[in-house]
Amino acid sequence: MHNLVIEATAANKIILQLPREEVGQGLTTTFAMVIAEELDARMADVEVRLQDATPANLMNQLTGGSASLSVLYQPMREVTAAMRARLVTAAAHRWGVPAGSLSTRDTMVIAPDGRTATYGSLSGEAATVLLPEVSSAPKDPAQFRVIGTAHDGSTPATSSPGVPRTPTTWTCRAPSPPWSPGRRRSRARSGRSTTPWPAACRESLP
Repeated sequence: MHNLVIEATAANKIILQLPREEVGQGLTTTFAMVIAEELDARMADVEVRLQDATPANLMNQLTGGSASLSVLYQPMREVTAAMRARLVTAAAHRWGVPAGSLSTRDTMVIAPDGRTATYGSLSGEAATVLLPEVSSAPKDPAQFRVIGTAHDGSTPATSSPGVPRTPTTWTCRAPSPPWSPGRRRSRARSGRSTTPWPAACRESLP
């Protein structure tokens, strides 16, 4: 169990209660993109909040080992795709049309005649849907329009120096402390008691 809670509010905001901690690794942006992708929602309508830590959910809230994305990516896609299927089915029941004739875009369901209903307006009805009338399967990755792009969808999400507006960030590793295994081996070989900063690091320091 991954304890994933996703809500469509009356204000048409999609809110995820994320069972992990965001400490700069980009989880909130990553999972907002996953939700926007599978729901056909606007990124601006997706809000990711961090769940409060609770002892009962300890093993479902651990953050570390670079495991959050690998563990939650597929379950998040499946839950969100199922949510979309129920929203589409709820709209079909409201309008009396086949669910397969409806499409989704910009956080709303769209009928062939142009009628629209926001996810927020359909949320209550969708909660009562037991058997969706369209597929609940996640998208084929070939259909992705959000995942793998920048926020505005115009630039690949990469740090390649050849891609505009995605500069690479370089960091320098500090000298090893005297108690580290690597430092002890270096000192044993050279007889030195200090490990100097690399020249490039020294030059880049203020």
